[in-house]
Amino acid sequence: MSTKIYIALNVTEPGPLKGKYHWALALPRPEFNYRLDKPLDLYQSVFSDETDSWVADHRVGPDALSVANIPEFMFLVQLPSINVSFDDVSKFLQLEEPTQGSTPLCQERDEWSCAQWVIRTLQSIMRNGWFTATPRGSLDDRDAYYRYICRTNGLTCEVTLSARSNNPQFVGQVVNKVRIMDRQ
Repeated sequence: MSTKIYIALNVTEPGPLKGKYHWALALPRPEFNYRLDKPLDLYQSVFSDETDSWVADHRVGPDALSVANIPEFMFLVQLPSINVSFDDVSKFLQLEEPTQGSTPLCQERDEWSCAQWVIRTLQSIMRNGWFTATPRGSLDDRDAYYRYICRTNGLTCEVTLSARSNNPQFVGQVVNKVRIMDRQ
């Protein structure tokens, strides 16, 4: 059995062409036939002002969210499927530490972020040999992957859409009302 996995990007700073995004991992739910316009389980690390630290803020099961209904939602980046069950992937993602720990920062970041949590988690999935194919964008190099997602996917999509173009090479495809980039 394989499980589909995506990176969900939400715009974090309103305004044209900022290129700043909140990253989360998204799993389509089996009970909705893996449809992207239905609630998706979202796994994310967010900064908590209450605790002054990074915390897990996963939205799973009955708390799953429909990304199409999130105003800041931009698109999903499709990754290769994972060759383990939905339940096993979900358990793994929920156990991933939300804080930096000993993980080196990306060169373009001066502090821990949701993007770095996603990259570290995807690198763990890759080390486990769970991907059915190699993800595009040099996942083994966190800095290159960060740039690949933010610039090659994110900013390119923003620029192209702002020019009112729908070239799928630059803005992906809309499937079940959800924009998907980098279909694999």
